[in-house]
Amino acid sequence: MIDSIEEEKVDEYSVILGRIFRWVSQAIELRVDDVRSRRDTIAVLKHEREMAVAEDKARTEKRQAALEEKQ
Repeated sequence: MIDSIEEEKVDEYSVILGRIFRWVSQAIELRVDDVRSRRDTIAVLKHEREMAVAEDKARTEKRQAALEEKQ
């Protein structure tokens, strides 16, 4: 919604409102970047966890098979 507002027009109306507008725009942009960054980090961590669980499962099955062969 804020993208449709032009900075020049806000500055023409009021310099103070122009500064507030720029501050709000930067705050929103920073927040969006933060959310994207955290979402990407969580996705990477989930993938790493899934890989670790799969490797552990394979290692456990291999060890179990080796124990069964010994007995």
